[in-house]
Parts: sequence; C-alpha cells; structure tokens
Amino acid sequence: MESIVSGDMRKREIISGTEASRQVKRRQAITLLAGQLLAVAACGRTNRPTISTTQVAGASMSPSLFGPSANVRCDRCGIAYRINWQPEMRPTGDVLRCWNCGADFVYQPTGLNSGDVIHVDRRGFELAGPEVCDIVAIAGPDRVRIKRIVACPGQTISQPAAELLCDGKRIANHGVWMLVHDDGHRRGADSCWTATTQHGWTKREAGFDAEADAENSSRSSMLRYGHRAAYNRLKPDRVRDDYAANANESRRLREVDRLGLRVICCVERPATMQFWHWRSSGTQVVTRQLSIGQHQLCIDWQAAQSIDSSSIDAEHPLAITIDHGALSLGAIQVVRPLFYWLDTRHPQAVKLPLVLGGDEYFVVGDNVPLSLDSRHHGPVNRRDLLGKVIDT
Repeated sequence: MESIVSGDMRKREIISGTEASRQVKRRQAITLLAGQLLAVAACGRTNRPTISTTQVAGASMSPSLFGPSANVRCDRCGIAYRINWQPEMRPTGDVLRCWNCGADFVYQPTGLNSGDVIHVDRRGFELAGPEVCDIVAIAGPDRVRIKRIVACPGQTISQPAAELLCDGKRIANHGVWMLVHDDGHRRGADSCWTATTQHGWTKREAGFDAEADAENSSRSSMLRYGHRAAYNRLKPDRVRDDYAANANESRRLREVDRLGLRVICCVERPATMQFWHWRSSGTQVVTRQLSIGQHQLCIDWQAAQSIDSSSIDAEHPLAITIDHGALSLGAIQVVRPLFYWLDTRHPQAVKLPLVLGGDEYFVVGDNVPLSLDSRHHGPVNRRDLLGKVIDT
C-alpha cells in the first residue's frame, strides 16, 4: 500500500508534493450551512436559549465531531473505527493499515454517515463569556466554521519547542482522549503488554491475571507496555500522534509523552496496585487500593507522585505492578490527550509568540494536523463568535 523507509515515521505515503498542499487546503474546517445556523426558531418572551441544529460537513474537528464518515474494521485484531469520508479524504486503494495492530486489511466501508448533527446555542455567551475548551461556531466570509477555543483575550500563545503553549503552559486536556492501543484487540495471541519476569503475572486470551502477597510481592515484576510502530513494521517506537480517522494522511508523526490508561480490574482479594508512567520530565506513579469486585479505572497521573525509576523508558512508557492481592485485568487501553502544534513551515503559519487582544480568541480544530484555524489565519474576534456548540 505504501513504501515506508526504516526510521521514517510517516503515516501513509499516499499524498505528496504540491498535490498534498492542494488537498490540505480543500480539507476545510468543519463547515455549516449559514442559512441553517441563522434560521433559528423564535423564543418568544421566554428565557430559553436560541438553539440551531445543523450537520457537520468537514473533518477539522474529528474525532470530537465528524463530518461525512465511514466505519471500518480490521479483520486481524477485530478493532472497528471511524474514518473521514469526504471525497478527497477517502483511501485511494482498498487496503488500510490498522493503527492498532499494524496489519494490512481489505476494508469494506459500512455505516456511512453524512455528518454528526450538532446544536449551537446562540445565547450561550450572554451569562458567561467564551472560555478555553468551548467548541464554538465562527462566522466567516463564505462559511461558518466550528473550532475549539484554546486561549482567551490577554493570553499569550507560543511554541518554544514542539508544542503550542498558552501563557507558557501546555494547553489543558479538555476531556478528549484518543486511543493509542487497545489490548482487547490483539493480533493473534500477541500482546504489547509483557511481564518483566514470570513471577506474579499470567497472560490470558484477553487480559492478565495477577497475584501477590506480603511475602511474595510482584512489585519486582512489572507488566510493561511496549509501543510498536504500526506504520513501520511494528518496530519498537515512542508513542506518536496518530489520527486513525485520517485514512489517507501523509506526514511525519510527532512524539507524545502524555498518556492515560483505562483498565477493568476484577478483584478477587483486596489489592494494592501501582501505575507507572514515563515522561521526558520524569517518572510518575499512582497507587490505588482496590476492594473485592469490579473496578473500571481511568488513570491520568494528574495527582501522581514523582519517582526515580530505570524500569520504564520512552519505548516502554507505562507499567503496572501489584503489591498484594489477586485480580484479573482486561480491556487495557492506552490513550492520549490531544496536543496542539504549529507547523512553522506552513506558508500561512502565524508568527509566535502572539499576545491576544482584548476581543481576540485563539481557536484550533481537534484534528490538529489537517485543521486550518488561528494557527494560519490568526485569532478570531469576539463579534465573529456566533454561539457555543452544546449537547442537548
């Protein structure tokens, strides 16, 4: 399907050169029919918000919001996912490479969707002004766009290294987590999670069993996650910012060192577990005390303890240990938050650092590699914010 050179962590070599530039320009930000957005039902004399309902047409906010999309399923690991299905974004052949297990599979698009239905509250900013993380509708000269606010008036956007910063800090995670790997969908009996010793851990068909007691602790044995490059022959690699929904995207994937972990624990005896996370700034650990029963855990290390450890590294960024107890682990998912960056080589890239004026907002699409937004067109003015996208 593509030619991948060893060490060149590009996703899919399908679009290149000037054609890539033309296609990226055509991958417009999510568009709305302005007539639909402006044709709002009258509210009479009540205080109910004025709501407009319309359908997403573009790809710049996926995976949070999809325009035209299709469902595909890898026949090797069984994982199903959604890909953008605008004409210029469809795969050029009949084979996809699975982002989860690295297998090539013949895909058959199903569940074709013409676009997510969204609701825009045109009075959403009357009581409280626009805030960071809000998804907003923005007026434009030829269309209405949907983006996420990542910085507000008076704040400074900069990029001293690889990632956009707001007032010198990483832009906060707003609750959107993207799958990096799902151990519940293995390629055969293979798993990216392995125990450093056989002591305390047993691999099952779907998950792992763990058992330890005070005299026989398995802390010395870690269940470690080893990331593999799905687009480079499953070689050991660092976690990168893949967007599985962009099926024909071609770019160099960027390293990610902020991760989360989702896991279901079925505890047979009360257990003490530690969850380890390697980051470039140091190793973090979270301890959880688990009672008998089933627990669905979401670990994000926000309240983690820093610790020195040489047991995990960039290619093995996550690990689990158990001090005592007995339990089974299943549905282990590695996830990552969105992070934002600016390609300074883009011909329309804004100059940074940028201090926002009193009525200016910096907006970005969640589909960071493809979205055209404030990184290219500059901040948007308060008067151009038509409303807030809400759940109803």
